[in-house]
Amino acid sequence: MPTADANNFAFPRTSRLKSSPQIKDVVQQRQSVFHFPIKCFYSIVETPDSTGCQVAFLVSKKRFHHAVDRNRVKRLLREAYRLNGKELTAPENHSLRLCWMFVGTELPDFRQVENAAQQIFRDLQQNINPKE
Repeated sequence: MPTADANNFAFPRTSRLKSSPQIKDVVQQRQSVFHFPIKCFYSIVETPDSTGCQVAFLVSKKRFHHAVDRNRVKRLLREAYRLNGKELTAPENHSLRLCWMFVGTELPDFRQVENAAQQIFRDLQQNINPKE
């Protein structure tokens, strides 16, 4: 198992939110942060051990009819999360569940996605830890 250091930009399986009921719960709680073209739904769940963050990436089939386009957008979202996600920390004995939903109608470039991701991380950190 790789060690966690400052240069580790891994996105392990434990960081992925895959359960449909959990994803549905996160979206139904309606706590969100929005920076075009990404809307991020989040929930904070109390856990006995600090598991960090789990994230799911959602792209609408209605907006992107072709699977290759949806997969491309999800790949860009995952890459932006992987590079900037270490900035986000959950409170002690809590786990953070995120659902990133792409709301744009055109294929984005990586700069656009990364800028929105950085702004989302800043806003999320302020919402989760308002003291800082």
